[in-house]
Amino acid sequence: MAKHETSEKPKGKKHLSNFLVIALLGVLLLGLGGYGVTGFNTQVRSVGSVGETQIDAATYHGLLRQRMDQVSQQTGQTMTFDQAQQSGLATIVLQQAVATAALQEAARRAGLSVGDDEVARRISAVPAFQGMDGNFDPEAYRDILKRSGRTIAGFEDSVRQEASADLLQRALLNGLTPPQAYGTTLLNFLGEARAVTWAPIPDSLLTAAPEAPSDEEVQAWYDAHPDRFTLPERKDITYAWLSPDMMLDQVDLSEDELRAGYEARAAEFQRPERRMVDRLGFADMEAAQAAKDAIEAGETTFDALLDERGLAEADVDLGTIARSALTADAADAVFGIEDTGIAGPVASAVGPALFRVNAILSAQTTSYEDALPTLRRELALEKAKSLVQQEMEPLDDQLAAGATLEELAADSPMQIGTITWDGASLPEADPAAQPEFLNAAAAVADGDFPEIALTDSGLLFALRLDASKPSELQPLDAVRDDATAGAAEAKRVEALEALGTGLKDRADAGEDFAQLGLAPQVKTGLIRQSPSYELPRPVLDKLYDLGAGESAVVAGEDGAWLVRVDSVTPFDMDSDQARAALARLNRDTGLALADDILGELSQTVTQEAGLDLNQTALNAVHSALQ
Repeated sequence: MAKHETSEKPKGKKHLSNFLVIALLGVLLLGLGGYGVTGFNTQVRSVGSVGETQIDAATYHGLLRQRMDQVSQQTGQTMTFDQAQQSGLATIVLQQAVATAALQEAARRAGLSVGDDEVARRISAVPAFQGMDGNFDPEAYRDILKRSGRTIAGFEDSVRQEASADLLQRALLNGLTPPQAYGTTLLNFLGEARAVTWAPIPDSLLTAAPEAPSDEEVQAWYDAHPDRFTLPERKDITYAWLSPDMMLDQVDLSEDELRAGYEARAAEFQRPERRMVDRLGFADMEAAQAAKDAIEAGETTFDALLDERGLAEADVDLGTIARSALTADAADAVFGIEDTGIAGPVASAVGPALFRVNAILSAQTTSYEDALPTLRRELALEKAKSLVQQEMEPLDDQLAAGATLEELAADSPMQIGTITWDGASLPEADPAAQPEFLNAAAAVADGDFPEIALTDSGLLFALRLDASKPSELQPLDAVRDDATAGAAEAKRVEALEALGTGLKDRADAGEDFAQLGLAPQVKTGLIRQSPSYELPRPVLDKLYDLGAGESAVVAGEDGAWLVRVDSVTPFDMDSDQARAALARLNRDTGLALADDILGELSQTVTQEAGLDLNQTALNAVHSALQ
């Protein structure tokens, strides 16, 4: 066995119950007739140990089998062990088993143990060990353990270890609750509401436009914003490509093919009349007729009938339909009225019903002659796609024989092109706009040989990496216009911020925003937990730092604002909402503290006692799950 020291905190913990019941899960799984145990070498008792405490192989096998089954139920697809290993699930379960063993080792070192009565109580509570009358069945107990390859003494010893670890956990966590002040302080912080007045400071209030930035100011702004002028890593790529459009001149279509194509698309070129329809069913024809009479008398409306039943329009909407979507009687009624309105009552697929016709879409017939331009191009493209696909194998053979992309373009209908791609931008022109091309460009590396690839759109391409360019800062001369514009904008914002300081002083002295030449906006009920993103980000970031009656000038990249907090309303800690929130917060905080304490204890014990994993035993368990 190889010895491993670990300092990593066990993963996969969600809440306290993970630790409180994880060991018992192993017992329950074993109790289910050996479920999760039968199938691997029952001579394998342990997959490792923490100190002197063994990591039970059957428990680990059962836990992992259970977690795999849970994932299978959630996804609808059977999870294989390979998938469990690749996803990290097997590692998480092993870490849980190690954590359980570490807590048992801690209990052993502390001299904690439980009596035979507690062991008997726990075993008799396992449903699989109970008879038809619900009482403990010794025969079933012995039979299940025998079939699972366990001895009574060994099994009861493992139950005793689990119970001792449970006792240790309860002793550590008993009465563990966060201070009351923690919850009330946090709720007050998150729940206090602010009313604010804010306004952008307009350029029109400036007495003069800021001077153009000097060369030194441009240089300083450029130096302060290197991220704006740094090019990402890029790839210089040469590609050859062939699209169906390039092959259109090689396509001939006969009159018979065009006529056949027109007939095949009859539903596209000959659309029957359609209507946008709602349908409301009734218990019987008399009720439907009474509703129709009330609508015609102006006593109610179709929408009012929906409201009476608690229905939304989406509940009765049939969409845009043709006659064929309705029964014969319903179709005659719905398509028998000349304008929008109510049709029926009439028998329908759901019984007696009223129909509301919301719109009428007239029949559309496109003649063969009118459809010919579109039809000719679509059929030609279909044929061209086939021609492109026929070129794939011979082109791939040429590449395999050593031909370059340039030679392919010279000897075939393919065209050559180049692109410098930064891995993030989305080119708009083919072939680089195709997802398959971008995936190939991202994967290509030095020394890779070009390969022909076919996209879902029917386009062929092959590409070659010519050079990889590292991320680099562009020199100032190459981006001077942008740097100058940035420096000028910074000077404008600086001037607005300076102007805002004077406006703030006047506002603090009692002038309102309108007197200052500002267009104020007011927002109430702002809380940290649900901020209003209608406010400019700099204003939103600043307003929670201000108390009631305080004001500030805030500046961002594109302007400056004056903001004043008009009032701060504390969270009502006496409300039912506050009491419920405080209870949830205390509970969740307590569980988080418990998780941390048990995790730290498990980690410390594992480090001090040492972790030995038996890879041969682990392989045996994993083989049983294949």
